[in-house]
Formats: sequence, structure tokens, C-alpha cells
Amino acid sequence: MEVEQLSKRVKKTLEMNRSIIAKLQDEPHTFYRSDSIISEDQNNLQNYPPEFLYDLTPSGMPPHALMLKKGAIVMLLRNFNPKQGLCNGTLLSITGLHENFISAKFVSEYNPGGVVFLTRIELAPSGVNLPFVLKRRQFPLIPVYAMTINKSHGQTFDQAQCLIRSKFETDAYDENLISEASTISACKPFIDSLGGKLRIIISGGAPIYKNVVEFYTKIVGPKVLEIYGQTECAGPCSVNLLDSSYDGSVGAPLPCCLMKVVDVPDMGYFSKDSKGEVCVKGHCVFKGYLKDPAKTAEALDEDGWLHTGDIGMWLPVGF
Repeated sequence: MEVEQLSKRVKKTLEMNRSIIAKLQDEPHTFYRSDSIISEDQNNLQNYPPEFLYDLTPSGMPPHALMLKKGAIVMLLRNFNPKQGLCNGTLLSITGLHENFISAKFVSEYNPGGVVFLTRIELAPSGVNLPFVLKRRQFPLIPVYAMTINKSHGQTFDQAQCLIRSKFETDAYDENLISEASTISACKPFIDSLGGKLRIIISGGAPIYKNVVEFYTKIVGPKVLEIYGQTECAGPCSVNLLDSSYDGSVGAPLPCCLMKVVDVPDMGYFSKDSKGEVCVKGHCVFKGYLKDPAKTAEALDEDGWLHTGDIGMWLPVGF
């Protein structure tokens, strides 16, 4: 994959991928998907026939007709097993094509040569402007000889070409892309000094600024996980998920503890507004300060809740 061609339009990338795969050796194998919709309006079931659904290819979804060959480079579209490196965006090389499963090997440095087996799964895109929920059963893969600008984020290429046509409207997003490319070039010595194997950054101790998160995720490449915790609760008590985007949150509570916010009237924070002092309870919370019952009584209440002294709030997403 010496040269990567980037396009902003999904349909154009599909055409380019088919054209490139057709030039590869070996016989092609085309996998067809099955589509269905979920809608409160029963008329939609009649108004949108299968032929209409076949033509829909929302971002992050495989095409209706997925054409592959042995040796083709593909990208995984869902998080299967992050511990084994099977994450959204993982690059794989096809080793076998069968009716009900596909075998592939890693091409990344995480587990080079490791073999995985993939089956069809049910996918439902989010953030799509459709009057119904589209459900698609297909292999969660797309070829990556050409990809959209959105999908190219977080990937590293030796060479890249950006396809720009006369009808390709330049907007703020394109300006950001050009700016990021310039920043990557300027920061290359710093990125190289990290060794090329940095995959995750864990941040704690203080809030991390959004521009710092964007720098490391867009320019350097690794995921950034922000955690919250204290020594009194054995380190972290909440953490962001690997596949979550940064929204200013420190994530959901860990399974070992409960968290809540309590009123702080002097500062105008009330739990009814989902704001207040952060309290933690669970197996991870300490028993008390050594030989200092007075300090222990200040930190732990009668019900075993650790009062952290930090102000927090629950977000509409639930954490």
C-alpha cells in the first residue's frame, strides 16, 4: 500500500477501490449484504424497497457488493477485541475468502502476521440523516486503497494523494486537513522520537485540554484516555472507553465502585442539577489514614462514601 488515495465522497472511494482490486492477481469474490429497516412508520417498509437500500452506503458501513481478493488490504469497521488489536481502523491483509467467513492477517506492528477469522455481523449506522434505522448484515470490512478523509484520520502512510475534482467544494474541513498535514510535517522529529509504537496515552491528575487531545489523536496518532481517581481509591475510579470521542468527560465509573455527586450549597452546586462534590464508594476505596482517625472521618462518611473534595457533574450521556 505504497500510495493511498484520499477522497471525501464514499461512492467515489468505492469505485476507486473496485478499480484497484480488479488489477490484483487472483479471482475476485463478491459478498452481498442483506438489508432491513426499523421504523415506527409502517409505510416506510413499503416506501423503501431493497433496491433503494442497496444504493445506500453511509460512512463507516461496507458496500452492498463487497468485492475482495486474496492479498487485498482492508480496514476493520468495528471494535471486536481491542486486547487482541481488533479495533475500528485496524488494517488487515486477506488470506482466505469463504462463503461464511474471511481469514486475514494483521499488517500493523501490533501483531504482525497474526491470523483472524471474521464473519458477517449486523451493523446499524449512527448519525445518519435517514427516516429509519438501517440494519445491514455484512462483513465489517472495506478496502483501503482509497478512503474518505474522515477514515484517513489516525492512519499513517508512506505516501498519500488527495483526489480533488472541480465539483469538490473546499470548506473549513479541507482547510483543517491542510493545516493538520502541515503540522504533521513540522512535528515529524517529535513524532519520530516517540519510537513509532505509541498506541495509548493515559492522562490523569488534572483535566486535559481539548486541543491537546486533538494534537495527539490527529497528529501523533494514539488514543488518549482520560481517567479520574485518587490515591484514596487505589488510583482510577472512572475512565473513558477506547472507542469514545473526547467530550470533556472522564468516562464511566469502573465496575469496582459507585460514584455520585452531593450538594455543596456554599458554592451553589446541587445534586438535583447533576452537579456537586464527587463521592466514591466501593472495594477500591481505602479504609482510612494510618493512625489518623480525625482525617479519616473528614474523608469517609458513615456510609463509607469517600468525599473527594472535587466538583463534578453528570453529563446527559450518563457519566
